[in-house]
Amino acid sequence: VLRIVFTPDMRRDHEPSVHWIALPRVKEIYTAWSMKLSSNWTPSPAGGGKITFLWPPEGHGVIYSNIGGSSAPHRINIATTWTPYGYRFWEPNVTTTSITYDRWHRIEWYVKWASAPEAADGIVRWWVDGVLNGDYQRVQFPPCCMQQFEFAPTRQNPPPTEQYMYVDHTYVSIKTAS
Repeated sequence: VLRIVFTPDMRRDHEPSVHWIALPRVKEIYTAWSMKLSSNWTPSPAGGGKITFLWPPEGHGVIYSNIGGSSAPHRINIATTWTPYGYRFWEPNVTTTSITYDRWHRIEWYVKWASAPEAADGIVRWWVDGVLNGDYQRVQFPPCCMQQFEFAPTRQNPPPTEQYMYVDHTYVSIKTAS
């Protein structure tokens, strides 16, 4: 189990650690992990915090999984930061599974890069505790592909007391670009 420690002396909008894997021009990826927030977890005004990131080539934004909501119970949502969406949160559109503290949750996330930068045929899909929460099938993406997957849990504000995010049973499956 990976224990990520958040301390009151952290800088604003920073992660305490980054755990990553390089990806070889990935066009499709399925990731899954188990996650638990400590019982004393306190969200920031922007929500519970960012969890994992998928990075395209530099300068093309990012897509990340997020603990949405400024109070418990939370939800998992996905954010993208590229044209034509700007900074957009993709909220659950199938069902919403509650994320609570001091309990293990299984997160699964599938991303299929669009066939071309202008094509709206990409997919962003995620499950929480085995239940489909979000399913978007006409998503535009920037050029190329995904080049890195990482756990870089980030909070807007430092916590008032030491808190933890636990991560276990991580799985990454990829399909590379041709």
